[in-house]
Amino acid sequence: MDLRVSVRAQCSNKTAVVAVHVVNEDGHRVDVRATTASGDKKWTNVKDGKAVYHVFRSGEGAVEAGSVTVAGYAWYDGEGHYERYELDHEAVSCS
Repeated sequence: MDLRVSVRAQCSNKTAVVAVHVVNEDGHRVDVRATTASGDKKWTNVKDGKAVYHVFRSGEGAVEAGSVTVAGYAWYDGEGHYERYELDHEAVSCS
């Protein structure tokens, strides 16, 4: 599974958020799930070369350093394919 994944903690109107960006470089359609301390998001049938993006709102003015898990799932060539990515993000304070 070939996904390009990036994660960043940032501020949005004095609210701390964690932004997740995933590009499918696998050559096949994939399902993607991102899981953070603020929740999770799932995308289905992401085409090769396409990107998905989501901002997870903490509801607070700051977020501690943490990690995000992104998992990719696909079925092709008669087999299931799975890859898991763990990415860390820095803390951010928006006050």
